[in-house]
Amino acid sequence: MLPELDSVGLEYSSQLHDTEGDLYPLLISSRERDLILGHTSVGIHRDDLSMMLSDEFIRKVGSEGQRKTFLISLKLAQYRMLADRSPERPMLLLDDIFDKLDAERVGRIIGLVGGQDFGQIFITDTNRKYLDEIIHSWGEDYKLFSVHQGKYKRVSIMERSKTQTVNELFGNLLEQEPDLHEGLLEQKALLFFKEQLGDYLRDIVNIHITNGTIYIRTYSNALMQTIELSRTDFIKEINEHIGAQLIEHIKVSLY
Repeated sequence: MLPELDSVGLEYSSQLHDTEGDLYPLLISSRERDLILGHTSVGIHRDDLSMMLSDEFIRKVGSEGQRKTFLISLKLAQYRMLADRSPERPMLLLDDIFDKLDAERVGRIIGLVGGQDFGQIFITDTNRKYLDEIIHSWGEDYKLFSVHQGKYKRVSIMERSKTQTVNELFGNLLEQEPDLHEGLLEQKALLFFKEQLGDYLRDIVNIHITNGTIYIRTYSNALMQTIELSRTDFIKEINEHIGAQLIEHIKVSLY
C-alpha cells in the first residue's frame, strides 16, 4: 500500500537492551530522581515502537497520509495474525479510514479487504458522498447506516444476488464446495463442545479440529482428567448434535 516508499520498518527500543534485560541497575540509578518526580522513569513502560520510513522516523518525514497508511498496514497485519490463530475470522473495523488518504490509497485498501481473506467489515466515515462512491464500487453486498445524536437508521442496502433464495444459494454452494460443508460442521462441533466445557473454557489456550480430531492445549490438569474420563461421551454427544460422524478423537495436552 506504500508503493512509492523505498522501505518501511519497525524498530523496538528498550532501556533494558543496555543492561541485558536486568531492570534492577536502572531502578537503583534513577531512584533519587524518581522520588523527586513521583513516578518511575525507567522500565518496560518506557519502551517504544518506532515506525520507520527509508531509515527515518515516519512521524518526522512522512505525510499524514503515509502515517495513516502505515498504521492501517499494522492493523491488517494484526488481523492476519489473529485469523491464522483462530478458526473464526475476526471482524474488521476501519474507523474514519478515508481521512487523510488519497483516492489511490483508499482504492488499494478497499480492494485488499474486499478479498476472500476477510469476513465481516465495519467502515465508518463522516463524508457520506465519498463513502457512497467507494462502497458502491466495491462490488460486494453491504448495508449503510447513518448515526446522529446517538441514534442510528438504515440508509440503504445493496444485495447483488436476488435470483435465488438464501437456502437455495447456500445449498448449491455446499454441493460445489464439500470442504466448506465440513468446515461448517467443524465450527458447529467446536461451538457445542465449548458450551459443554463451561467454566473450563477459560483454562484453554488453544482448541481446534484437524482431520476429525479435536486438539486442546490447556493449563488445567482437572480439565485434562475430565476429558480423559468422559472422552467417549463427549465424542458421541458432539456427533449427535451436528448430525454427522465427524469427530473421532479428542487429544489434550498441557501448556
